[in-house]
Amino acid sequence: MTKKRDTNIFTKISVELTKTKVPPLFSTGLSTTYVLKVSNSVTNYHFAIGKTYSDFLLLRNQLLRDMDDSHVCDNVGCRTFVDDSNVHFPPKVIMHRNADVIRNRELKFQDFLDYLVHYINGSRESSCSVARENVPNALIVFLFDGAKMNKRKFWIPAPRHHARRIPQEILDQAFRLAKENKEEEHIDDEALIGRIQTILESHGGQSFVVENSEEDGSVSPGKAIEIGTPFHLEDNNDISTFLPSFKQALSRVDDPNELVEIEHQLNEMIAERKHQLLKH
Repeated sequence: MTKKRDTNIFTKISVELTKTKVPPLFSTGLSTTYVLKVSNSVTNYHFAIGKTYSDFLLLRNQLLRDMDDSHVCDNVGCRTFVDDSNVHFPPKVIMHRNADVIRNRELKFQDFLDYLVHYINGSRESSCSVARENVPNALIVFLFDGAKMNKRKFWIPAPRHHARRIPQEILDQAFRLAKENKEEEHIDDEALIGRIQTILESHGGQSFVVENSEEDGSVSPGKAIEIGTPFHLEDNNDISTFLPSFKQALSRVDDPNELVEIEHQLNEMIAERKHQLLKH
């Protein structure tokens, strides 16, 4: 039986309390806002969201309700969760705009968030549904609900490098030499790709773009191809020869964000080709 993939996001998400916005002394209806910087270490992207003391209090109280006296599980962290949450949380006071109170809350709120992330990451091997689902889901809602951000930039890593255009004659030579070696040595397609990679690396390429000549003699922008992608190099360029290997390559993708990026690129390619066909 295949082990279920861990969907925990808090191995790459960090939260930092960066500043506090205090309303004017005699203002009414305004609350002190604690600005949180939420960062994704994989994409190097972040956004800011403001939270009040009441927001933090609602989060804590929700978590404590899930950890009432009837809660019993195998997770060590759950045994002290209630006490730890109260220790890491600032008390409610009347003079909440006092500078010392604000500073203490800044430290405590950061401490509380750090504790929750540590608790979540340390509970992934347990069977406790509260630790694995309720607590992380509550923190996700707290951090992301109502946040203004570019979701694509936050969750999907940018390409590691830009495609480097290699002249068509170099590509033709690389494919021809590699295929000749394949016929002589009876190597498989993945080994063939390795041969092509070796030839192209001599020209400084880690990825390349194939320039396709159109019927009118113009050159289309082409598509970036990652060297090492397993696909078949038959003389027949029918897409049906590529699909089985593409399906096999997809089965090895284990990152949902990477899969979203692949889907986005494929949709763009299909839309572009559809547009070309509809023009004629």
